[in-house]
Amino acid sequence: MNVGQLVTLKFFASENLEEIEEYCSYACQDIPHWESDTPGGTMIISIRQVCRALQGKTHTKDTSLGVMSDEHHSSPKYKSWLITTVKNNDRPLMLYESIEMAPLFLYGHYESAVVLARTVIASPAPGSRAKTRLSPGCTGTLTSGPSDSDIVIEPSLLAR
Repeated sequence: MNVGQLVTLKFFASENLEEIEEYCSYACQDIPHWESDTPGGTMIISIRQVCRALQGKTHTKDTSLGVMSDEHHSSPKYKSWLITTVKNNDRPLMLYESIEMAPLFLYGHYESAVVLARTVIASPAPGSRAKTRLSPGCTGTLTSGPSDSDIVIEPSLLAR
């Protein structure tokens, strides 16, 4: 998990994407089955793939393949594996999809980014038994997700 936290910190500190990608590959090579460790492995995989996507090394033009998919990683298959295999899949899935929103938005797949954001917002809060939703910047929880009229894609705002 420490490697996952470190690569996430490097990513959000705007370190060189290629160096982060390389670090994700070699930092775990001596850790057996790190890909199956959902707390740390999901962080490493999502950061590695977003770094690859932001360098244009993934299928950024075709959202059906997954913008973070490439010849070695399938985003839809990985998310399906999380859902079907991991008992408490809400946290790793939310983490992966939260990171996935950046390349969707940056490569102009606005509608897909909004749909994914709605999915993440509507998911139960990690560790919660009630179906609550997290709101960024707030300490409480919301009791309902955004409606269709709450989220408006205004092209002139996105062009900034």
